[in-house]
Amino acid sequence: MTGADLRVVAAGRTLTGTALPDDFPDYRRLLRKAVGERPAAYRIPVDVAALRAALADPAAPTVARDHGGGPLAVTVLGLDDDGGLRLLPAADLSTDAVRVGVNGDYLLDALDAAGAPQLVLELDGPVAPLAVRRPDDADTFSVLMPIRL
Repeated sequence: MTGADLRVVAAGRTLTGTALPDDFPDYRRLLRKAVGERPAAYRIPVDVAALRAALADPAAPTVARDHGGGPLAVTVLGLDDDGGLRLLPAADLSTDAVRVGVNGDYLLDALDAAGAPQLVLELDGPVAPLAVRRPDDADTFSVLMPIRL
């Protein structure tokens, strides 16, 4: 890299561009270390096939939020009576229960990236990043930023 110019050579092809003037966010500051820090407030095991089906259902509950001058359907994650994950309808948003708003399409992408039939979602509150982890591999995870409700 020379100044603000970029050049990448891969597989016999050269790509050039200009570096953005912004720093890339340090995702590591958003995550807890595996040792010595408090665990996530909620570690919820999920069956990926069931969650995918719930998210893909046309009747799945969402709430509308304004994003870039247009509506965005926000999926709201919460807990059921047994501490499992459920999708919350708009009527349940006024309670003090755990609720985290996410882009459902991004959550589907995170589920696909994990490539496992069972995952663990780590929730810490409505504005903390959501970690999507494999139960058998602490080093493999996706981070999903929440949407303020």
